[in-house]
Amino acid sequence: MNTKLVKNNYFTLIEILVVVAIIGILASLLLPALGQARKKSKLALCTSNIRQISTALYMYTTDNDSYLPYSHNVTNGNSS
Repeated sequence: MNTKLVKNNYFTLIEILVVVAIIGILASLLLPALGQARKKSKLALCTSNIRQISTALYMYTTDNDSYLPYSHNVTNGNSS
């Protein structure tokens, strides 16, 4: 009779827990970096919006003899 030793190639529970723990540690290190990237993207978007508004205002005043656009505050009736 031909007998061979058969070894099962299954992961043990401890090995799986170690891998899950390592993934958890890496994720916890990555989350603050993602938060900072989100803040920087919001800052870039806001800066771009302000630049576009100021460019539009400059173009308006250039085309209209250096007059600023008319604004009217509906809540208290002030105008400028």
